[in-house]
Amino acid sequence: MRPRDRKAGRRRLRDAQDRAFPRGPPAYGTSAAGGWRPGHGTGVTGAGGGDRADPQGAPRGAPVRGLRSPQRLRRTVLRALRRSAGTRRRRFLTLAARNLVCSYGPTRALDGVDLEVAGDSILAVFGPNGAGKTTLLKALSGERKPDAGRVVANGKAVTGSDPAWRGRVGLVSHRTGLYMKLTVMENLLFFASLHAVAGPADAASAALAAVGGRELAGTRAEALSRGQRQRIALARALLHDPDILFLDEPFSGLDPSGADALATMLGARRSPERIIVLVTHDLRRGLGLADRVVVLRRGRKVLDAARAECEPKALLELFTGDARGHA
Repeated sequence: MRPRDRKAGRRRLRDAQDRAFPRGPPAYGTSAAGGWRPGHGTGVTGAGGGDRADPQGAPRGAPVRGLRSPQRLRRTVLRALRRSAGTRRRRFLTLAARNLVCSYGPTRALDGVDLEVAGDSILAVFGPNGAGKTTLLKALSGERKPDAGRVVANGKAVTGSDPAWRGRVGLVSHRTGLYMKLTVMENLLFFASLHAVAGPADAASAALAAVGGRELAGTRAEALSRGQRQRIALARALLHDPDILFLDEPFSGLDPSGADALATMLGARRSPERIIVLVTHDLRRGLGLADRVVVLRRGRKVLDAARAECEPKALLELFTGDARGHA
């Protein structure tokens, strides 16, 4: 999270705190002398700001069973406010797939795939057409529910139906997801609003700058070339500063200079709190970025190794031959 976003998030949190806990005497639990006494108070405040008997007729100042203390209630509310204000606390990440199975009719696109990747890593997934690479990306990101198996992040199973998980991932697929009649900036502002990004205009400008697309801000999406749409789709995925970035053929449609700039930007995003999962046919750039390499063939994992253990010639041999199935 950028410093400006953290400041904006803290400001939103303070505003929410002020609304939830106005300054002045507590709204409940006050004694006749004006001070709160643990375990006392009814939690019902009259127009004059003092206690009154509760609806069940308990006398003023009597203990109320089951009523949380202000300190405990405050902690509970603050946790919820922090989540809504977008001030999530990052930590070292792990992402794993456990026996993933995905089918299209009678064809298994993924057949019991297991893998694990840790933070501060870029995982490159290679394989021939139809190997199951795109299906794996969709299953990991939550866009597609696997028929069997599960996706685990930091030891906890996650699904695409969980809004908190969707807010932690960014996905660039073959479909850009852009609205063709809107300008680039209008698209980014719209998606920023969906993610409740603090300072959406600044976030959109920063995302455009990251992909080298500032000059495209006022251009309609329908007027963009394929490579330009690919860059804007990446900017869209970066808007909310995701913990995990899933990229399906991100170099497709980019000229050499654009592809090199993208590779540099992805390498700069390495941190213990981030993971990048990359599907590509560009063996040179993929190996240049990756810390770990996975090769799929006919829906099954045939290689899972550290980059240092992989030889390009051996990888090419794994690609040889046609694979049946859906990517």
